[in-house]
This record gives sequence, C-alpha cells and structure tokens, in this order.
Amino acid sequence: LAQRTGAALHLAHVWHFVTYAGDPYFYTTALPDDYLTMYEETGRAILDHEVERITAAGGTVAQTHLLEGRSADVLVDLARTLGADLIVVGSRGMGRLGRLVLGSVSDGIAHHAPCPVLVVRGDAAAWPPQRVIVGDDGSETGGQAAQLGAQLAALYTAKGVVVRAYEPVLVLGEDERHPGRRRDELIQEAEIALGERATALAAVFGVQPETRLALDDPAALIIATAEEREVPTLIAVGSRGLGAFQRFRLGSTSTKVLHAAHCPVLIVPDKQE
Repeated sequence: LAQRTGAALHLAHVWHFVTYAGDPYFYTTALPDDYLTMYEETGRAILDHEVERITAAGGTVAQTHLLEGRSADVLVDLARTLGADLIVVGSRGMGRLGRLVLGSVSDGIAHHAPCPVLVVRGDAAAWPPQRVIVGDDGSETGGQAAQLGAQLAALYTAKGVVVRAYEPVLVLGEDERHPGRRRDELIQEAEIALGERATALAAVFGVQPETRLALDDPAALIIATAEEREVPTLIAVGSRGLGAFQRFRLGSTSTKVLHAAHCPVLIVPDKQE
C-alpha cells in the first residue's frame, strides 16, 4: 500500500510487562534492570527483522518506533502524533468467541483510532483483494468507508460490491388500510439510494459496482456477501453513524464484522469522534 500510494511507512512494536494474575504490580516493582534490557532488545530485534523483510520486498521504512505500554493505547497515540492516514495491524488467531469475550489489540485500535484501520487476517493469499465489500448505511461515515474501500479496490483493480441492509423489525410499520405499503415504500427508497451511491462510486472503483439490498442483520449480510466467493476479499465499514431513517447503528455492525470476518477488514472512524 505504501508503495502504491507513495505514503511514508512507519513500523512500530510495543512491548509491555506480563504480570502475575495475583500480583499486577510484581514486575513493575521487582523486575531487575536486566529484564528491561531483554524486553527492549527483543523488541528491537523484531523491528530490525521486519525492516529487512520489507526492504527485501522492495519497500522503504521511513522510521521505526520501539514503544512500551498497552499496545492499543500506545499505537493510537503514535498515530495521532504522526498524523497517520492509516493503521495496519494483524489479528491474533484466537477465534471468534475468544475475540468477542477477551477483546484484542486490533479491537482496541479500531475503536479508538483517529484514522482508518486495516485489520489483516488470513494467510499470504488473503492480500491483495480481488473483491471489496463496502457496508453502506447512507450516513456520512458509511460514505467515507465506501469511498476509501473503492479507492483501495481501484489500486488493485478489484471488483466492488455495495451492501445495505435493514433490520426486518424496523420496516414492519404499515398503513392498516394498505398492509405492506410502508414496507414497500421503504424498500423502494432504499433501492434508489443504494443505486445512487453505487453510481457515485463507479468513477472511483473504475467500474459500476454490484449492489446488495436485503432485510437482514447488516453484519450478517456483509459477511455472507464476502464469503459467497472464494477469492481474496476486503470488507470496508464505518465505525459509527446512523443511516437514513436511523435504520441501524453501523458502530455495532463494524464490531460484529470485525469479530466474525475471516478476511481483512477496513474500519473507518467517524470524523466527529
């Protein structure tokens, strides 16, 4: 990405003390200085190794950062200091339940970052993407996610799919004299809005993207769309924002997608946060 966009690439590693469950202050009060040196030297070795890998692949690292503290907090602070445009982070393979119950560094970064976050998962074949699925709820944040997702798709000539879903329970309000009328009107309005969004994104994608509209849980529709074809896929969603008619909260949708998706996920934050 840095090569294709001309962006400066910063590489960061964060280390911290692992404490005993029964004594959270043990290491910070009792560890000898040798342990500090060991942690730092190990972290520096990790950074040096990755710089060598990136250089061998034809890339250039602008700067490395060896930091101490809670990984998510420290990396978010670094992104703010650098004025970063994108954070790229891996996702530990603890499984969906583990990520949901325990949380993860990628979760913490995605929820608090001042810029878009690309959470990479899967093996080497998972990137670059051949399809980019963008979740759109009609909000400004959803539009930003769609725009950035389309830009990434264009970098790799990937095909695009714009997805919008409405919870079934939210469209059951009907005119008693004309059952189903309100529901049909809402679906028609949504189809028009989704078509307009796709047309607006066509110039960025480089081709007219597909569209998907359904009465479904938004996250479920996004995941199902991503998994319907066995090709490298990227999902792009906004982290917060209410869509037209306040149909669903994209913040909760992005969390569900981040926990459940097997492919890379791009999370775009609300600029107002």
